[in-house]
Amino acid sequence: MKGWYILHTLATQEKRVADTIKKKIEKGEFKDIIYSVKVPIEQVIEMKDGKKIKKEQKFFPSYVLVEMEMNNESAQIIRKIPGATHFLGAGHKKLPNPLSKKEVDEILKKEEQVREVEKPSTPKIKFVIDESVKITDGPFKGFQGVVEDINTEKGRVKVRVEIFGRPTPVDLDFLQVERLGT
Repeated sequence: MKGWYILHTLATQEKRVADTIKKKIEKGEFKDIIYSVKVPIEQVIEMKDGKKIKKEQKFFPSYVLVEMEMNNESAQIIRKIPGATHFLGAGHKKLPNPLSKKEVDEILKKEEQVREVEKPSTPKIKFVIDESVKITDGPFKGFQGVVEDINTEKGRVKVRVEIFGRPTPVDLDFLQVERLGT
């Protein structure tokens, strides 16, 4: 049965498994068996040592999406690829069910939306004035303070921190601060 299936892989082996399948498709080994392979990813920005770093993050760690013609023989061929373990929803002698069209459309739509957005327009993190926060990066890492001002356009927050017994305003990126209790 042709459809999209979820292949479970060993941790961090998603790209390697997908690349192996793609190479076999190019060589013609999987002709009329596998049509497409995807490891849905998104670009995320993290703060490390005071610098913003772009990093790829998988939507579904340890999973690869495979569009294929599913039968006992094709399932066995795919499971023999180094790093691949099993298909999600498959029993020992049972074939898995394909993803519904709605599920596939949602995954592909989410991946497409991520590609269209080069930079985040507004950060996902929202703070409130007088909220207690913890600084997670930069020279004031580990300090706690209170939000004094928020600039959502620039993704910046001004935090009042006690330094040597005096309240000091510190201007930080949203990524350098987290709410207390998270």
